Amino acid sequence: MAEHDDKGFFDRLGEILNTPLPGTKTAAAPPTESTETGDEGLLERIRDILSTPLPGTTVPGTATPGGAQAAEVQAQPPAQNEQPGAAGPPQDLSSPRPEIRQPAEQMAPAAPDLSEAALNEDWWRRDWEDFKAHQAEENRGFDMKQEQDRANFAAFQDQEKRRFAAHQQQEGDMFRQHQQRKLNAWRQHQEALKSGRLAPPPPFMAPPGRTFPSR
Repeated sequence: MAEHDDKGFFDRLGEILNTPLPGTKTAAAPPTESTETGDEGLLERIRDILSTPLPGTTVPGTATPGGAQAAEVQAQPPAQNEQPGAAGPPQDLSSPRPEIRQPAEQMAPAAPDLSEAALNEDWWRRDWEDFKAHQAEENRGFDMKQEQDRANFAAFQDQEKRRFAAHQQQEGDMFRQHQQRKLNAWRQHQEALKSGRLAPPPPFMAPPGRTFPSR
C-alpha cells in the first residue's frame, strides 16, 4: 500500500513539473484527483512555488486573469490631454553633457610670434635679411617685366597707328581719283552745253565695290 502511494505521489509530482509556466501554456491541463489530503496540501504548496515567477522576469498584470489585457493597456501611450503617470526613461548621468564636451584636438594652440622683431638672435636677423633681399629681387624682376610689357604694348599701338594711317591714305587717294573723274566729266558736260551739243553723257559710275557719299 505504501509503495502504491509513493508511486502515485511521484507521478503527480512529475505531472506538476511538466506543466508549462504561467503565460506560456495555451490550455489548462485537467487537474489530477488526489486521494490523500496530506498529499493534496503538499502538491498545492509545490504548485504555488512553481507558479511564482522569478523576480524581474514577468510583466505586471500577467499573473492574474486578464493580465495580457492589463499589460496592453499599460503599454499604450497616454492620451493628449492626460498626464503621464510616470516620468520618462532615466537619464544616463555618467556621460558628460553635450554642451560641455570639448575634445582636446578642437582647441587650437595659440599662433607663435614670427615677426621680425620677435627675437634678437643673429640667425633670426640673418633669415629675415635674406628673405627681404629675396622679395626685393622679385620686385625688381616684376618691375622689369612690367616695363617690357609697356614697351611691347607701345610698339603694338604705334604699328596699329601706322597701319591705320596707311589705310586712310589709300582711301584718300582713291577718293581724289574718283573726284577727279567726276570733275572731268562735269567740265566736258559744261563745254557740251556751251557748244550746243546734245544732252550730256550719264553721270560717272563708281568702280564696283566702292561707294562714296554723294552731295
